[in-house]
Amino acid sequence: MSASTPRFGSSAMSCTVSGALVCLDVCLVSGRAAVISCTESERLQDMQVRIAGVLELGRDDETPLLQFFKQADSEKEPLDQSTRAAEIVGCTIQVVLQEHPDWYVQKCFSRRRTAQLNWDVDEERTERLSLLPDGQFTYEMRRLAWDEDVGRLAVKEDTLHGTGRWRCVLQVGMPGALPEEVLLLDGSASWLSSGRGGRLASQRIRRALPKVALKEYEISLLLT
Repeated sequence: MSASTPRFGSSAMSCTVSGALVCLDVCLVSGRAAVISCTESERLQDMQVRIAGVLELGRDDETPLLQFFKQADSEKEPLDQSTRAAEIVGCTIQVVLQEHPDWYVQKCFSRRRTAQLNWDVDEERTERLSLLPDGQFTYEMRRLAWDEDVGRLAVKEDTLHGTGRWRCVLQVGMPGALPEEVLLLDGSASWLSSGRGGRLASQRIRRALPKVALKEYEISLLLT
């Protein structure tokens, strides 16, 4: 349903129940409203993509993460994502975009990886991604290569420093797969390389990191 859907309060917005099917009223703070049909057992987290669609949010390849509130609830506590449709039939649900969920804010994600480049030289990479509450991020990667034959003697060391903006969306991968929560990074970075006489080289940072992959990093709280 498009943005021309009658606003909350009109007869066209009333909830109806037919067997296991229900209709829910959803709206934005701006006043844009729509109706979504679903089964009683569906959860809010299962309906995010469809709700974003009827409210004309996002694009074909990505959907913003959403928070849900009962419009008549004066406390304005967000509904749990596991809330089922049967529990909120008869309510108007206010939808709020959530670009910076609490799970990511003020967190540092770090990891260390070792790889063999060839028969003689190994490489170690250390990454550190910090996500700030205002939607900014900082990123640092240190890349160290050494020759095993002469001990852990560095033959090359590169350091990447980057900054930019971060946000979270839902993306659909393979056809029929459930939407996946993804962290998007967009910014710029500079390399400082010992192998090039310490000269700087700039590059763009554009990365998509699934939440499931981030859980494999070492996660810590950033000190304020």
